[in-house]
Amino acid sequence: MTFRQQLCIGVQTPNCIRQTVFDAVALDYQPVTVLFDATAAATPDIHLANVYDMKNIGVATPTLQEWSESKA
Repeated sequence: MTFRQQLCIGVQTPNCIRQTVFDAVALDYQPVTVLFDATAAATPDIHLANVYDMKNIGVATPTLQEWSESKA
């Protein structure tokens, strides 16, 4: 079985999450999703800047509720 999509949650948006997401996009995973309110960084500004960068490469960034409702 091959998986080609990714859902990211966790802390340190500018480190672990960002690198994982950029690698997934480079490897053509589709879709790549980061749950906005299930990820975090040291400050809200750092988190928002990194989410902005990820959105610019085509990553979806819904909230957990938005993502859950879209899967129902």
